[in-house]
Amino acid sequence: MAPINVGIMGYGFSTKSFHLPFILPNPDLKPGAKHHRTAEEFFADPAIELVIVCTGHDAHVELAERALLVEKHVVVEKPFTISTVEADRVIAASRKSGKILTVFQNRRYDSDFLTLQDLVSKSVFGNLTEVEIHYDFDFPTWIASWTSPKYSPGQGMLFGLGSHTIDRALTLFGLPSSVMAFHRSLRGIESKRKNLLVTIKTNIVATMQKLLKFLVWVYDGSFVKFGDNKQESQIAAGLAPSSPNFGVEEESTWGLLTTKTKVREE
Repeated sequence: MAPINVGIMGYGFSTKSFHLPFILPNPDLKPGAKHHRTAEEFFADPAIELVIVCTGHDAHVELAERALLVEKHVVVEKPFTISTVEADRVIAASRKSGKILTVFQNRRYDSDFLTLQDLVSKSVFGNLTEVEIHYDFDFPTWIASWTSPKYSPGQGMLFGLGSHTIDRALTLFGLPSSVMAFHRSLRGIESKRKNLLVTIKTNIVATMQKLLKFLVWVYDGSFVKFGDNKQESQIAAGLAPSSPNFGVEEESTWGLLTTKTKVREE
């Protein structure tokens, strides 16, 4: 079978890092060598069979819909669209044209996620009670332009890296029966105090080598602490509270403090 002719809209970080490196060595795909200066020229090219939309979020809907209307298959970078109304519109265009429409979700193939997916599929955990899926990034460079306190639709990490974490949850567990979310701004241009979120958990299902005690995120660092209450086990072992070693933890359970500047001299 002849390779599929691919046309890419947009030539930014996503195209250069997540698309071309996988398209170029794939014998089933053939990226076009022709450079189109306008969308009209691009869509009018009969050689293009598959369109990959790698533009800004606000252009996804228009370009995907136009590609489908001229009967080309479409892959849209995440986020697919900014609203469900727009998503329904593009899906309707796909059904009308009979062409394939899908969303690019490359984080489904990360080794750590594939490992977790395999463990879940084999019921290694038994009855799942709680899952946290993180995709954290320490002040990524691309948020430098987010300087306005006013929110714009499609802006923010929920529409960026958040698309991956939502997709991972759906891939693992399917559609949820309900959703609870906290939407905050942590760019540092608003009041930091109002964005403090404290979550308190007490869990009797916690099979871990060392139990999680504290997880603290701050603008200039973090603090992570595992371990149990040493006083209880020490008293059970016969150690008196007057002992100089009472309450002292072994180094393996010390908390880990990570900061951008030195806190104190030893």
